[in-house]
Amino acid sequence: MSRIATALLLALAPLVAACGTASEASPAKPAAAQPASTGDFQTACMSVMQRNRTCTEDFLPALVDMRARKDMPPGIADAVAKDRAGVIAHAKEEWAADSTDEAFARQCQMLTEHATPENAAAGQACMAKDTCGEYAPCIVSVMETSFHK
Repeated sequence: MSRIATALLLALAPLVAACGTASEASPAKPAAAQPASTGDFQTACMSVMQRNRTCTEDFLPALVDMRARKDMPPGIADAVAKDRAGVIAHAKEEWAADSTDEAFARQCQMLTEHATPENAAAGQACMAKDTCGEYAPCIVSVMETSFHK
């Protein structure tokens, strides 16, 4: 699993537990509150992941910047300081493999083991954002509050 996928797994666990659904083509507002079952969680997680994919051009730079602030993995802060565009380009290469529905399904399955209702309201608010420019920094901010160093 790539570093992008690992970062998402670590950061999204508490977030996606309460996110609603959104279509891949249109960043729609969430339809449901906290999932009641593992199946609901899987659906909510997939919605967040698909929205991240829909918003790749805004999401990945925001994720790279957050990871640089946390220096996770160690050394990324220096790498971003030296060549942010290069780090983002590398993240896009990893994301190409990590952002398939099959990869998302595997990641979401692993996340079900760590799901909590924390950050539910913030995650819901992000999913309700109409544009990727609003959504990406919102979801990454929520992820950052869950990201453990």
